[in-house]
Amino acid sequence: MAKRVLPYKYDFLKFGFTKIKDRSGLVRPQCVFCLQVLSNESMKENKLKRHLNTVHPTLINKPLQFWKEHKNKIKHMRLDCPSNTLTVSLQKTTKAPFDVAWKIAHSKKAHNIGEELIKPAAISMVRTVCRDDIANKLELIPLSDNTVKRRIDLMSENILKQLVHQVIAANKFFIQIDESVDIQNKAQLMLSKYSWVRNPFEISVHEVGEDICGFQEELIDLQASQVLKENFSRMCLTQFRAQLKDKPILSRESENALLPFPTTYLCEADFST
Repeated sequence: MAKRVLPYKYDFLKFGFTKIKDRSGLVRPQCVFCLQVLSNESMKENKLKRHLNTVHPTLINKPLQFWKEHKNKIKHMRLDCPSNTLTVSLQKTTKAPFDVAWKIAHSKKAHNIGEELIKPAAISMVRTVCRDDIANKLELIPLSDNTVKRRIDLMSENILKQLVHQVIAANKFFIQIDESVDIQNKAQLMLSKYSWVRNPFEISVHEVGEDICGFQEELIDLQASQVLKENFSRMCLTQFRAQLKDKPILSRESENALLPFPTTYLCEADFST
């Protein structure tokens, strides 16, 4: 049988107790004076009153306004409070290195420029134009070369995740292959290695996929299907590939062949703007 969860009552404040939630979401009483948190089973008037009498005997006759003032003080001390200056400061000092790391990567500068030039220059300018206490806050921003590298790596991983998600979710997309050529200026998709992606019915099974388990078997089944051949002649490549759900190896290898083109294009377009 589940234990009964006792609710918090506003009258408990006259004994110096407010409520707080633990990690499991359970409401527990917290003393606004000593900040001690009791169990939910202690959410009873006699137990809260006992804490006041034994731990804070000099505060027994304090008015309700006294407890309200202490309640407001600890409310602003909590890290989950939006108005907590510590929380706001931590959020800003966490975001700032990402902004600087993005600009460093965009300008293709060395990672140590953040700690050796950008941060000292920013502190000097703020100290001259504003006040010392504001400039001192910039000292909290981590901009070492390792920190900048980690921030760039995290942003790179996030961009890749967003790209893969958008490619998977997109119903239609085009392939940018203007610059995707070999040393002989031939489009890579026209080479024998990837020609099966463009047209799987015009390639010999023995020319591709020997090192991929199950690849040639699925390609043979594909070429033997008259229905799929007719669909290929009247559908665009994207619509045709959507019908190959029963051929996971062909689908996977075609995605691996096509994905570098939009990935390379988007990355070059983003960093060149």
